[in-house]
Amino acid sequence: HYIAHFEFDITRIYIPGDFIHDYASSWQQISDFLAKDNQFGDALKSNAHFFKEIGDSIKSVANTDMDKVNAALAVAHRIKWNEKDRLFSSSESGLRFVFTQRKGNSADINLSLISILRHAGIETHPVIMRTRDQGVLSMFNPTLFNLNYVVAYAKIDDKFYLIDGPDKNLPFPFLPARCHNGKGRLLLDGKTQWVD
Repeated sequence: HYIAHFEFDITRIYIPGDFIHDYASSWQQISDFLAKDNQFGDALKSNAHFFKEIGDSIKSVANTDMDKVNAALAVAHRIKWNEKDRLFSSSESGLRFVFTQRKGNSADINLSLISILRHAGIETHPVIMRTRDQGVLSMFNPTLFNLNYVVAYAKIDDKFYLIDGPDKNLPFPFLPARCHNGKGRLLLDGKTQWVD
């Protein structure tokens, strides 16, 4: 048996004569919103000195891009995953705070991983998505509220890979089953596009 259902997402709040606030009228708008969000885009930019030190230490010992990725994953694994799949960091104080707490959600780990890889000299971008247990993400209806996960999209030896950091027992380049769910949105320097 199949259950039919409808999902609604607020795209705009409009109060005549007062204000208009757009939420999710396009994927580009969602990308722009996330870039400015305190617990997503700002989190990626926060604590740059902290992540630069980590990146520099990785560059000093890693000979290849693959070595850098494995070293970055080892550092990200210092954060114990609390088993929560999230799009946003749990910390409003920046990702360094998550490292001091040694515990965080999937976004805390993967946003930290993206920052570490960037400072280690690997071109890396976030991919936003919906996990398999939540259903497939619609390619035709932009939605912020149906997104619940972020992974890293990294260029390693001239090829791009998706990397997920929370599960310490899953070796790179494998993704967990929860991330095998059709397509996600790549957030690339102010632009956004679909990736498998």
